[in-house]
Amino acid sequence: MTEWRAHVVPLRRKFGFEVVAAGADRETSTFAWLVSYQGDFAARDAEYYASPEREAMDPDPARHIVSSEKTLLSEVDF
Repeated sequence: MTEWRAHVVPLRRKFGFEVVAAGADRETSTFAWLVSYQGDFAARDAEYYASPEREAMDPDPARHIVSSEKTLLSEVDF
C-alpha cells in the first residue's frame, strides 16, 4: 500500500483522475479502487500507462497484480 499511496495515486491525480475510494480484503489479498475521470477515461488511462513517469516506476507496481478487472460505471441518482 505504501508504494501505491506514494507513487500510483499522485501520478493518477497528475493525469486528472480522482481516487474516489479504495479498500482491501486482506484474507483474500484482494484490493479494489474506484477511480473517476471527467472525459474519455479509456484514452486518458492509456496516456497514463504510456507516460514516461509510469514507465519509470521502479519497481513496477504491476508486479503485485495477479489478475485485474476494469469496469466502467455510469453515475446513477440515489
